[in-house]
Amino acid sequence: LAEATGAPPTADEAAALALVCKHVRDVKLVSTRSLADELAAPNLGEAATALFETDDAREKAQAPVVWYAALRAADRFFVKRGAWPGADGADLAADAAAVADELRAFVTEADCADAFDGVLSEAHAKEIARFGAAELHAIAAVVGGVASQEAVKVLAKQYTPIDHTYLFNGIAATAAIIDV
Repeated sequence: LAEATGAPPTADEAAALALVCKHVRDVKLVSTRSLADELAAPNLGEAATALFETDDAREKAQAPVVWYAALRAADRFFVKRGAWPGADGADLAADAAAVADELRAFVTEADCADAFDGVLSEAHAKEIARFGAAELHAIAAVVGGVASQEAVKVLAKQYTPIDHTYLFNGIAATAAIIDV
């Protein structure tokens, strides 16, 4: 501004410039995809490949990206049937089979069936149907705490907020941030 007007910078402008120069190492660009983009075309292949670098079958089965895919299969079930799998408790086996079909279809459409090969099992679909869209208070508390922490980061303009999708697996007590 001073260069454009020919006047020396004001004290406020000089202080702002000093602040920027002091913290320039901490400047980060956070650009996330919109939720609509994620739902329309998930970038699941890269996330799955990065999380499946372990050889431990148990770790692979409990990877947060596996449960992300299972929850997306439950969403597809809901869209087609108007109810969550297992919500009515009538026929859990039929709901689990339908969720398993949706899960296979989801990873195939996301073009990452190879990454999930041998990892997805009927147990994932059965667990999705068994819990019947319940929201456990302990898991809700953890996820709510993380969400509030991220909101404070954004509002206070301090620190870098989580970039992309946060997944918490209460079964294995693991969490991951993936770009889907």
